[in-house]
Amino acid sequence: MNPEAFAALTGGVVLFLGLRGRMVQGDIAAATLAASYFSMVILYATVLRPECSLLATLGHTAYLVLQTFAALWACFIAYRISPLHPLYNFPGPVLNRVTELPLAYTAARLKRHLYLCRLHEIYGPAVRTGPNSISINSKSAVYRIHKSAQCLNKTDAYDLHLKGEGVFFIKERDRHALRRRPWNRAMSHEAIQEYIEPLFRTTQALVNRLTEDTQAKGSVDFVRCVTQWSFDTAALITFGGNGTEMSLLASDDPDDLAEKPMISLASFEFFSHFPWLFHILKHFPSSVFRQVEEFSLKQAERRLQAEKIQFKDVFSYWIEDTERPNLDELATDSLAAIVAATETLSSMTSLVFFFILSNPHWHRTLCAELRAAFPTHAPLSASPASADTLDTLPVLTAVIQESFRLGGIFSGLPRVVPPGGATVDGHHLPAGTTVSVPIYAQHLSEDNFGAEPAVFNPARWLAPGAGADRNALLTFGAGPFNCVGQRLAYKQTRLVLARVFLLLDIELVDGFDAARFWAGVGNLRATVIREPLKMVVRRRSAQNPGVVFPASA
Repeated sequence: MNPEAFAALTGGVVLFLGLRGRMVQGDIAAATLAASYFSMVILYATVLRPECSLLATLGHTAYLVLQTFAALWACFIAYRISPLHPLYNFPGPVLNRVTELPLAYTAARLKRHLYLCRLHEIYGPAVRTGPNSISINSKSAVYRIHKSAQCLNKTDAYDLHLKGEGVFFIKERDRHALRRRPWNRAMSHEAIQEYIEPLFRTTQALVNRLTEDTQAKGSVDFVRCVTQWSFDTAALITFGGNGTEMSLLASDDPDDLAEKPMISLASFEFFSHFPWLFHILKHFPSSVFRQVEEFSLKQAERRLQAEKIQFKDVFSYWIEDTERPNLDELATDSLAAIVAATETLSSMTSLVFFFILSNPHWHRTLCAELRAAFPTHAPLSASPASADTLDTLPVLTAVIQESFRLGGIFSGLPRVVPPGGATVDGHHLPAGTTVSVPIYAQHLSEDNFGAEPAVFNPARWLAPGAGADRNALLTFGAGPFNCVGQRLAYKQTRLVLARVFLLLDIELVDGFDAARFWAGVGNLRATVIREPLKMVVRRRSAQNPGVVFPASA
C-alpha cells in the first residue's frame, strides 16, 4: 500500500472516531467536502505532483477521497452491527442496523406503517428500526414518550433551518409550550365560535362544487374537491380575517396549489431519513417546500398590513401575544398552519366519507341522526348554537373517531432520548436514541380498540366498555406536542358531514372498488390518496333540507 492510500484509509478511521455520535448539517458537510477536495487538488498540482496533468490530478484526488469515505463507512458499518453499539441487544433486521435505507424505501412506497406492523409481529414490542432508532409498540411507551410531564423532545428531523422559528418546528418541550400559548387561545372553544360563519361559507362552496361537477361530468372526484376546500378554509381561518379569501374551489386550482402542502409534508418526512440531503436540496429555489414557504411569507406580510378585520382569525392571536413573533416567525407559523390544516383536514375528511359511503348501515344511521337533529323547524345554521349541537350527536362523533382511527395510518412521531438516557416500557435507552411508537399498530390493537380492530365499526365508540379506549387514539398525537388544531378539525369535520348529508344525496359511482381505493391510501407523514373517490351527488328533493344559508352565502 502506497503512503497516500494508507493516509486516506487512516483518515477515514480518524473521521469515524471524530464523527461518531455527532450530527453534521448536510449543506455544511457538502461545502466542507468540496473545499477539502479542491484544496487537495491545488496541493497536488502545485507541490506534490506538479508534473501531472490537471485531469490526472482531479482523478487521483477523487480516488483518494473515495478511499477515505470507504474506510469511514466500513468503520460505521462494523460499529453498528457490533456488540459495542449501545442498541446491539434490540432485535431487528441486520440491514436496518446498518442504514436508514429500508425505512426510506418503505416510506417512499407509502407503506412504512405496514412495514413497522410486520416488524413488531416478527420481533416483538421493541424493534431496532435503524442504526440509532427504536420503535416500541405499547401503551406505556405512549405515556412515557408523549404524554408524561417528562415527555421526550422532538428529534433533529424537525429542524428545517427556516428563517423563522415556528411552533411546529420547536424541538424543546418547554420552549414549545411558551410559543404555543397564542395558538391555544386561537384554538379555544370561544375562538372557534367566531370561525363558524366563515366555515359555513366555505363548506357551502364545497356543496356547490360537488353538485356542479356531477351535473357537468356525471360524477365528481371528492378527494380533489375536498383538498381545494381544505386549503381555502385553512387560508381563511389562518389569515383571512381582513376579508381576503382563497378561491381554489371556484377556479379548480389550475396551479395545483392545494397539492403542495401534501407534497412538502411528504418531502419533509422522506428526507427525515436523509437530513443531510434535505439540507442541500432545500436551497434550490424551485423546491415545493420553498414555494410553500414563500407563499406563507407573502400572506403574513399582507395580513400584517391589514388595518381592519372582519373576524378574528388565527393570525390575530399571534400578533396580540405579549411576545409577538417577528415576520419570519409569523411566516413559519403560517406555513405550519397551512400545511397541517390542508393535509390533515383533506385526507381525514376524504377517508371519513369513504368509510361512511362504503358502509350503507352507518350511512343510513348517520343521515337519520342528522335529519332528526335538524328538521325543518330547527335547521342547521351558521351559528355557534348549531355547531355546538353537532358536538352532541353520538353517531356523528363515533363515525368520525372510527374513521380517524383507521385513517390514522402513521408510522410514528420521532422523539429523542435526553442526556442520561431514559427507561421506556422497561427498556433502557441511551442518550441520543431516536424512539417512537408505531401509531397505526396501536390503532389496530385489540387491547386498545376491541375485537376486529381492522373493521370499520363506530359502535365501539358508542357505549362505555364497547371496545374503544379513547386515550389510545393518536391521530393528532398526544401530550404537550399534540396537534393544537384538533378541536377545530373535529368541528370542521362535523360541519362538513352535516351540511353535505343534509343538503345532498350521495352515493359512490357504480363499480367503485373500495378495496382498490383503500389499497391506494398510503402515508409519508402526509396521507396520500392515490385513487379518486368518485361519487354521484344530487341535491335533496325536500323543499327545506334542514339547512339555513348565511346571508353572505
